[in-house]
Amino acid sequence: MTTQFIIPSRIILAIWAITPVFAVPAIAQSPTPTPKIITTAVYQCDDAKGFSAKYFDNQTVQATFGSKVIVLPQTQSASGAKYSNGSVMISTKGDQAMVDVGATQLFTNCIAVGGRVQGMW
Repeated sequence: MTTQFIIPSRIILAIWAITPVFAVPAIAQSPTPTPKIITTAVYQCDDAKGFSAKYFDNQTVQATFGSKVIVLPQTQSASGAKYSNGSVMISTKGDQAMVDVGATQLFTNCIAVGGRVQGMW
């Protein structure tokens, strides 16, 4: 007398469903390249305020205000360059910059006193 094993159809279906996962090799993902710094600048603004900025080749700026660091994507601008996340906006043109938070202009009449910002636009 031979013994037969009967496998329920739902188990066969489950095995069939996961088989392609093991049969297909994992697709290798290349790491995202690290953005490269194009230029840096140190800005001196009114009221003895200031900030520094690193401009990257992926159209972002990393701005440092004391201990606060913020990265902003470049957005469309009619003249110069504008970086904004919807709350904070840095506008630059040549060696000049200003920083707005919401409707308030926090850093005004900023001039690059260190680094080179020319040739970015």
